[in-house]
Amino acid sequence: VMDTAETSGHPDLAALTWQEASDRARDDSARRYLLGVLKRHSGRIAAAANHAGVERESFYRLLRKYGVRPDEQADAEESSG
Repeated sequence: VMDTAETSGHPDLAALTWQEASDRARDDSARRYLLGVLKRHSGRIAAAANHAGVERESFYRLLRKYGVRPDEQADAEESSG
C-alpha cells in the first residue's frame, strides 16, 4: 500500500533527514506566505513588501528564492474561481 503523500506527488517525509524535512517545510511555508501576501494586496509588490516588513528589492529576492512569480497569485485565483 502506497502512502497517500507519495501518491499525491509529495515524497514521504520520513524518507528525508530532519534537516531536509525542515527545509522543505520552511520553503513550502514561505512560498504559501508570499502567495498569500500578494493575493491580499492584489499583486501590488510595493504594498505586499510593506505588509511583509521588507524593502521592495528584498521582497523580489524572496519571490525569486522561493520560485514565486508576481502574477502567480492571479493565475491561481482565476483557475480556482
